[in-house]
Amino acid sequence: METNNTNIEAVQNEIDALYEETFVLESGIIQIESQLTEAKANQRDSNVYADAEWFRKANTALKSKNLQKRRKNYQINKFQTVLSKLVKEKNVQENKKEQLERGKRYERCFIKVVKGHLPSDAYEELVIKAQKMLEELESEQV
Repeated sequence: METNNTNIEAVQNEIDALYEETFVLESGIIQIESQLTEAKANQRDSNVYADAEWFRKANTALKSKNLQKRRKNYQINKFQTVLSKLVKEKNVQENKKEQLERGKRYERCFIKVVKGHLPSDAYEELVIKAQKMLEELESEQV
């Protein structure tokens, strides 16, 4: 169970790191788009064209950052799928453990109720039979 928690934490850390990288990319995209918008406005308003080489490089950088962002989002989706599977697996394990513990509590309660309703010699006879049955089961498993 501890390994599952460790895996969940590691996957969540990876998702968080990817979100940070995406945020940085988005900031860069916004800056480039702002510069391109400003250059286009200058062209429109004052008929002054931006350097063609700079404009080409800015557009290339924008496309590159958008591609990187798409790749990061794809990775985030993959890790989120893994994370949801790990969490589901952990929940199933916890539910099985809870059911087992509830079963043990029920057995203890049942034994107390039976003990209270049976004469002590009948109860002792049942205890001896149960011990013999347990010994037989354990010897079969060896």
